[in-house]
Amino acid sequence: MCTLTGPFNKRSFTGYKIAVRDLKTGKIRSSCMGFEYKPGIVPIIKRQRNLTYYWSDNLLKHSSWNYNSDMIGRTAVLTNRANADKIFVNISRYTHSNYKAVLLIMTITTGLLKGSYESNDIIAGKYIKSIKILEG
Repeated sequence: MCTLTGPFNKRSFTGYKIAVRDLKTGKIRSSCMGFEYKPGIVPIIKRQRNLTYYWSDNLLKHSSWNYNSDMIGRTAVLTNRANADKIFVNISRYTHSNYKAVLLIMTITTGLLKGSYESNDIIAGKYIKSIKILEG
C-alpha cells in the first residue's frame, strides 16, 4: 500500500492514476475502494468495494497490509508515467468482468503528502481538481 513520508510543498500536482471504468454506467471508479472518481473532495471510505482481483479485500482492517491512516480521505497519483504504465498492465489482468482498467491523468490539491507505492513516487491529496482518461 501507499507509504506517506511527509508534506509536499506545492499547491497542486498532476500525476497518473490507475482506475476502472464501469462498462454499464461509464463511471470511473477506484479499483481498490470502489468510489467514483470525479472532481471534488475525496470521500472517506467506510467499506471497501474492491473492483479487481489485484487488491486484498480487507485493506481497511488488515493491519499486516500497513494501511496508512493518512490516506483516509486522500487519493494518490504516481509521479512517473512509465511506472504508471507498468502498474496499469498488471491491474488490467485482474479487473472484474463488468469493469475495464483505465489510465488517468489527475490533478489533486489540498493537504498534499509525498510518499511511495511499491518503490514508485506518489503524491496524495484530498481534492480532485481534474481527471482525464489517457488509456483504456
